[in-house]
Amino acid sequence: MQDRRSDSRKPTILEGRIRVGERMPDIECTVRDLSEAGAQIWAPPSVDLPREFDIDIPKRGQSHRAQIIWSKDRSHGIAFVQKQPETGRGAGAAQASASSHVQDILDDARQQLAQAMGIPPDSIRLRIEIDG
Repeated sequence: MQDRRSDSRKPTILEGRIRVGERMPDIECTVRDLSEAGAQIWAPPSVDLPREFDIDIPKRGQSHRAQIIWSKDRSHGIAFVQKQPETGRGAGAAQASASSHVQDILDDARQQLAQAMGIPPDSIRLRIEIDG
């Protein structure tokens, strides 16, 4: 089967929260694969998800508007819907986004190192030094 993803995905096991409305309780899910463009999630089998919803990934500090692309049993492929750019966003917002992306890379590296070394990820500290 041909992989049609535009971005590479990273295997994850992260807690997610699906928000479908102000008066509806959040739905807990597991984010299994994650990329810049979307994710694969596992949701409880008894839940009917709407076509579009908001998803929070607290460990990554991310929140996205998402649209279901495919579903099979409790597994769902979602695409992140691009939000319209806000007016007045400056360099601070772009820098915060880049900083968040760097943190994601460090978190992934920490997970992979911990798995390879057989130690808890929290026992690994990574540091970046930039000469500029």
